[in-house]
Amino acid sequence: MKTLFLSIGHNWGRNGKAIDQGATGNGTTEAAESKKYVDAIIARGIPGVKLVKVPEGLNLTERIAWINKNLAKYPEPFAIEFHMDAATAAATGATVYYNDANTYTENEGKQFLAEYTRITGLVSRHVISDTKNRHGQLGFVSDVKCASLLIETGFISNKNDLATVRQKGADAIIAGVNAMNAR
Repeated sequence: MKTLFLSIGHNWGRNGKAIDQGATGNGTTEAAESKKYVDAIIARGIPGVKLVKVPEGLNLTERIAWINKNLAKYPEPFAIEFHMDAATAAATGATVYYNDANTYTENEGKQFLAEYTRITGLVSRHVISDTKNRHGQLGFVSDVKCASLLIETGFISNKNDLATVRQKGADAIIAGVNAMNAR
């Protein structure tokens, strides 16, 4: 990968209005937390990787269309969308979803999650095909025309997960991307 598209799974919506905040928990939203670490990654950069932030304010269909429209502008694109899971306060861990029609993304997901969980100390909830979830398939993973992953970075409903992602999430994501690039 030479280009990495970074997408906030739930976003503030047009004109800064929260139209899709995603999961909520512990006084914050999935959109707010994902934005923090995506912005931190963009600010730091990843050596050897051109980082491209998918514009905020786009719904899922618009994010996918924006990525697909812009693929040709960048060499070797890869796309990652970030989320935080929600369940009970005891639920913990990180999950990576990949396109089951693409073994490359499964392997990249495994590399990413191993490094991400090593740095954060969060439990690995595994690398899972996007077709093996409650929605049947994940549009971001299935409909983006380049290799892509959807990352559940931790549980917003778990105070410890949230604190860990806030403290170590950006570093762990960068390390996970570097692990993918090391192959």
